[in-house]
Amino acid sequence: MLALLDELEKMQAQSSKWCEAFHKAVSVGARYEERIAELEAKLDSADKLQDSAFRHGLQHGFSLGQTDNQAGFEECLSAYGTGKGE
Repeated sequence: MLALLDELEKMQAQSSKWCEAFHKAVSVGARYEERIAELEAKLDSADKLQDSAFRHGLQHGFSLGQTDNQAGFEECLSAYGTGKGE
């Protein structure tokens, strides 16, 4: 009978250790998910800045190189937009 009780105590201790390890893994996973969300937000922000810089440069290129060509400028912007999935 004592052997069974000892075995039960061992199993409970092992179960407790597994439960603790599981909770640690979940906590680490949650921190990774938060960090991934942070990095994705930074990437999205960088993409928007790059798009803005491209459009600004395109606008100035048309202003310097060709006068009164709004249609060409709009065509370039729409082509750029469709390439980005807009």
